[in-house]
Amino acid sequence: YAPDPSLPLAVMVCRLVPELKRESLLSACTAIGELAAAGTPVQLVIVGDGPVRDELAAHAAAVNAHAGRTLIVLTGELTDPRPAYDAADMVLGMGGSALRAMAFGKPLVVVGERGFSELLTPESGPTFLRDGWYGLGGSGAAGIRQAIGHLTDDPALRVKLGDYGRELVLTRFSLRAAAETQEEEYRQAIADRVPRWDIAGDATRSFAGLFRYKVRRKIDRWRGTAAVDDANAQPLRSAQVHTEPRQPVSIQRKVV
Repeated sequence: YAPDPSLPLAVMVCRLVPELKRESLLSACTAIGELAAAGTPVQLVIVGDGPVRDELAAHAAAVNAHAGRTLIVLTGELTDPRPAYDAADMVLGMGGSALRAMAFGKPLVVVGERGFSELLTPESGPTFLRDGWYGLGGSGAAGIRQAIGHLTDDPALRVKLGDYGRELVLTRFSLRAAAETQEEEYRQAIADRVPRWDIAGDATRSFAGLFRYKVRRKIDRWRGTAAVDDANAQPLRSAQVHTEPRQPVSIQRKVV
């Protein structure tokens, strides 16, 4: 798949699953259609596969049909998604995908659940560093439409926010930063020896917590209520898993 070089390209790379992801995926497709209807066409590439792909593909097809052109493409799962990040003018994502977008120097719209979306800026950055690359509560497709619209209308802003995200990820999440943090933890551990009885108490509490978790998981599996995707997410809806393999679509951005 070769994106139209005349249109800004938004990219989402994630598992197409009902827990955590489904809402923001559908909202992003809706936002792309609304932008096109308002005279601000922008294309969206969604990389990934999973149980909600059929529903998402149907929604994307409806948006494309209404626009009279292909604005949204689902590539399927890519073994190496780096070309997608590299081709993007902006990325919508959460968690690890958000950090990878920042590493590529791309402006980022952080998405979550219950309509959450927020552009990563120097003002919002401290909140994400404190609370994580995710959120709850917002205006759904309207918020995503507004964030994408700001980035589409202002190429200089895309460069500025991409540079900010790149610097932030290098400073806080690079291997060098991780190694320095780990070294400091080791130094603190050596300097502040913990009494053996405290270690024994922590080990007992950890074992008890793990045992309770394992028991709950077995009970939930027996009841059929166990989460099948993220351990920290609640199932939002049931979906059927594809039984036939899909052929992934490669992405090549040609600049003219």
